[in-house]
Amino acid sequence: MNWSYLKVFGWLIWRNLRKIKKDFFNNVIDALIVPAGFIIISGYILPYMGMPSNYGSFMMASTLMLMCYSSTSWRGASNLITDLEGDKAISYELTLPLPSWLIFFKYSCAYALDAICLNILTVPMGKLLLWNQFSLEHFSLFKFCIMYITVNLFFGCYSVWVASWVDGIAGFSRFWLRYGSQILFFSGYQFSWLILNKALPNFSYINLINPFVYAFEGARAALLGQEGSLNFWVCMGMLWLFIVFFTLMFIRYFKKKLDYV
Repeated sequence: MNWSYLKVFGWLIWRNLRKIKKDFFNNVIDALIVPAGFIIISGYILPYMGMPSNYGSFMMASTLMLMCYSSTSWRGASNLITDLEGDKAISYELTLPLPSWLIFFKYSCAYALDAICLNILTVPMGKLLLWNQFSLEHFSLFKFCIMYITVNLFFGCYSVWVASWVDGIAGFSRFWLRYGSQILFFSGYQFSWLILNKALPNFSYINLINPFVYAFEGARAALLGQEGSLNFWVCMGMLWLFIVFFTLMFIRYFKKKLDYV
C-alpha cells in the first residue's frame, strides 16, 4: 500500500479521535449507566429467581458486548445513514487521494475506536460492583485484548454494512425491529450457546451462522475462562471471516449507492 495512502488514512482516523475527545467524560458515564444496571440486577436480584450465582459475571461480559455493538450502531452507523440522506460529507472524503474502499473501511475503524474508548471501563466497573462474584482466576488479559479489538472491529464492519444498503433512518429502524434485534436476542446475550444447544439442539446449529454468537462466546471465554463457551480461537477465526465478508459487501454496496468507482 502506498505510504501516502496510510498518511491520509491516519489523518482521517486522528480526526475521528479528536471528535471522541469532545464531551468524552459524559459519553463514558453514559456508556457505564446501562451496564451498571444490568450487572447489579443480574448479580444481586436474578439469583433469587433461580439464576446461577455467577450470572452477574456472565451478564457483565454480555453487556460489554451489547454496549460495544450499540456504540458502533447507534452512535456510528446511524450518523452515517443520516449523512447519506443529507449533506453527504462522505462525498468530500471520496475526493481525497485514497482508494474508495479504504474510505469506506475507515468508517468501520472509526466506529470501532469509538466503542473501544467508551466501553473499556465496563470490566473494571463490573469487578467493583460484583467483587468476589467476578473471579479473575480464569481471566486472560492477552485473550481479552485481542478479542476486544477484534469484536469492536467486527461490530464496526457489521454496522457499516447495514448502513450501506438500508433505505435511510426509517429503513435502519425497520431492519432493527425485524431482523437486527432477533440477531442480537439469539446471539447468546442472556444464555450461552451450550444452553441453547440443550434447549433447542437443531436450532442451535443453525444459529451458528449468526456472527454475534462468536462475539459473545469469545468475550466470555476471555473474561470467564474457556469452560462453558465455544472455543476462543474458533470464535476469533469466525469473527475475522465475518469482518472480511462484511467489508467486501459494504464496499460493493456503497459503490452502487454512491455511483462511485
